Amino acid sequence: MLAHTFWFSGRLWDNNDMKPFDLEDLPPDIIESVRDRLLDQSMRVDGFLSPMLALDAANQTEPHREWFAVAQDLNRLSLLLWQDTEGRGIWLGPDALVVRLIARSNDTFAGAIILAERGLTIESQNLSRVIYECAFWIGYFIKNREAAAEALLEDDQFSRVKLGLEPLGERKGKGKRAPQPQTLSERAEMGDDYQFYSALCGIAGHASVSSLGHYGAGHEDGSFGLSFGPDIDGMPRALWFAIRAQIVALRKFSIAARNGAEAYEVAISNIEQRWFALSQSMPQ
Repeated sequence: MLAHTFWFSGRLWDNNDMKPFDLEDLPPDIIESVRDRLLDQSMRVDGFLSPMLALDAANQTEPHREWFAVAQDLNRLSLLLWQDTEGRGIWLGPDALVVRLIARSNDTFAGAIILAERGLTIESQNLSRVIYECAFWIGYFIKNREAAAEALLEDDQFSRVKLGLEPLGERKGKGKRAPQPQTLSERAEMGDDYQFYSALCGIAGHASVSSLGHYGAGHEDGSFGLSFGPDIDGMPRALWFAIRAQIVALRKFSIAARNGAEAYEVAISNIEQRWFALSQSMPQ
């Protein structure tokens, strides 16, 4: 039947008479088999850009819907906190850099969720590193606003020179490379959070054995093969890292934005408690 069948938006079309019937009319095991087969065929052609993967996202994330619900709520809170700074006078001058940092963190967090939904869990965890970097910078702003702003702007100047965006006669001695994440975390007094950043570098940031683990599949007979496709089992782990990183960034921004850490602490803490409760059932 599969050789003569097309699937679109949950409906099957028979090539012989082109009359559609709903997948839901079939037994559950047949439905699952058809979807798996079509998804496999589509991914062999388009990989993770497969339109079938997008259509099947709800089924793939269903086992971890509570994790995605927490992530969605944190995403909404992040946008609310950021928008609340508008009109407070911090969108101008050096403080505007802090607003841009949390905007970058918010977008990166959303990207990490999207990648996790697709089953690109290693790539999702790689983005969580960027969230931590934003948090370190914001933490540095809290400790020394002037020094942090100067370091960030000098790094921008340094990058422009390297990219050849400055006139030849003005390049010499321009800018300075930004502090490394570990140094930033120390200046921000966020050493504990740096440990998570460092772990993500090994797990996802570099071409390490850990980051390649998802692509290998061991068998009972001792043989070893390749695996390809959405990492559904790894979704909670990816979201665990992303949610934790974004909570850290939001707390720092709430302080740096001078709108009172307590203003959003209750909402942040509620999400953190849900995240922690789900963490207890995660495999180690």
